[in-house]
Amino acid sequence: MFPFLTVFDIAGTTMNDRGLVQMALIDVFKEHTNIEIPMSRANNLMGIPKPVAFEYLCDDYEIKPKASVIHALTERFEERLIASYQNPVNIEPMPFAEEVFSYLRKNGSKVALDTGFSQRITKTIIETLQWENKIDTHISSDEVNRGRPQPDLIFEAMGRMGVHSHAMVAKVGDSISDLSEGFAAGCGWVIGVETGACTREELERFPHTHIIRNLSELFNIFT
Repeated sequence: MFPFLTVFDIAGTTMNDRGLVQMALIDVFKEHTNIEIPMSRANNLMGIPKPVAFEYLCDDYEIKPKASVIHALTERFEERLIASYQNPVNIEPMPFAEEVFSYLRKNGSKVALDTGFSQRITKTIIETLQWENKIDTHISSDEVNRGRPQPDLIFEAMGRMGVHSHAMVAKVGDSISDLSEGFAAGCGWVIGVETGACTREELERFPHTHIIRNLSELFNIFT
């Protein structure tokens, strides 16, 4: 069975940026606060809106005035990632991503990307990877009221694509926030993939229908 709509995460799921998001998060936070957060904490913050990620970090280290610091951190993070993502050397499709997009669309499933990035960053990725005609829509965290792990991004994708049955929507992502988002949206498929921020053991602790090693396993799930 094929879903009417398949919603994919970007970094770590369909795009390989070799850890640029985590490194940007760590480096930008250190530049502004002189505090170096561990990679494990950066991984835990993947998939959620980046202003929220910086808010959590400010809370972790009791940094004030929080609002102005979060704004500065977010602006610098976006500048750094956009500069990196504009260079095709730095990013590439995850193995099987484009083949899966094509396979799903040929079998009647709309393909959407959703992300904790802002629209500016997302559009840069789409342009660099030349994905404009390979997907049906993309939704960024600053286009909805609530980002992950809330279901608003998926609901927005459903509205754009005219899909009304939550049970016929699939969510695919590499982070805990992806799985939580898919479960909150009532998706019929909630699929964790091991190619990004979380291990299989970490993903298995959260509601899911499948955990896969890479996107090639979707060819067997959707038949």
